[in-house]
Amino acid sequence: MDSGTVIHRSQLKMDINGTLCLENGIPTITSWPYRLAILIHIFLTFSSLVFMMVAFFYLRKRLYFHKNITILIVFMFVSASVLSLQMLVMECRHIFISWFYKHPCDVYVPAEDCFPYLLLNSVAIGCMTGAQVCMVIERMIATYLMKKYQKFGGELGTILVVCTTMIFVWLTYETFWPGPSEDYYLTCISIPKESAVKANRNFIILISLNLMCIISLILLNAINRPYRKRLRFNLADRYQVEENLNTTQYICTIVIVQFVILTFYGTGTLLLRTFKAKFEPIFHRQLIMFVVPFFTCILPILMIYIVKQGVERRNRNINKMVSHAATGTHGRDNYFHELLKQWS
Repeated sequence: MDSGTVIHRSQLKMDINGTLCLENGIPTITSWPYRLAILIHIFLTFSSLVFMMVAFFYLRKRLYFHKNITILIVFMFVSASVLSLQMLVMECRHIFISWFYKHPCDVYVPAEDCFPYLLLNSVAIGCMTGAQVCMVIERMIATYLMKKYQKFGGELGTILVVCTTMIFVWLTYETFWPGPSEDYYLTCISIPKESAVKANRNFIILISLNLMCIISLILLNAINRPYRKRLRFNLADRYQVEENLNTTQYICTIVIVQFVILTFYGTGTLLLRTFKAKFEPIFHRQLIMFVVPFFTCILPILMIYIVKQGVERRNRNINKMVSHAATGTHGRDNYFHELLKQWS
């Protein structure tokens, strides 16, 4: 990061009159573009939390997926909510400091205060991506081990959630070890220079996982479609295949949106770290700060829309089936028509 956004503790001790902070921190922290950016960010993150709660109460009785997928969807919701909440608290602190600082150097936040935000941010973003990877793994097992899954797959969702959380907690610990530095930051979204290389690696891992999810979902969809015709007279297997198709269509939409968001966010962050001397701190915030809260904001809306469309499609199919005559000449014709469709 450039000298305007990060200052070492030793520099602050020497700067008794706050001259360094007046020259570097105050012009940025008190500028209206900076304050406006933070206010918009606060609005987005608060909206995300509201939409998450609305979506949760709307979807909790309407989710028609397998129990394991429902657990993973809730896991993704919780991760997105934690991400939004920590961003909201962080930005409220920054906007308060922007207006009510007492000493010029108060605008710089010590690394130990920013450290919890960094940890929560890293774990939450990782778990959001991990939840989607878990959905793909769960559907792969449901597809390739269909018989065993129906008998022994009841706790798979919980196991995947625990494993994913442990993996991303460890990855975050490994990234930011040995803990906070002695730097002071103008904004807590700043990654410590000691962790920058590992943070870049983590973004590449997340983007790669998203891409692998998209490819896997396309393959799963291609595999399950032929199964639907082969298993017309086995109700349990037919239901499993239909569930696989519905779930993969749902997950695919979410994964593609997150892939676009994370790719833009990760690429923008990599460019800023690589060419940091060419970017102003204000532009730095404006470029990357809206991307993640935008995704957490549209995620619950997108989920409500997808589930609502799925329920309406299922209800149309049921109504179409029950509206057919079952007796007399019309009933006989409908019976043979459906039989021919099944064997075609």
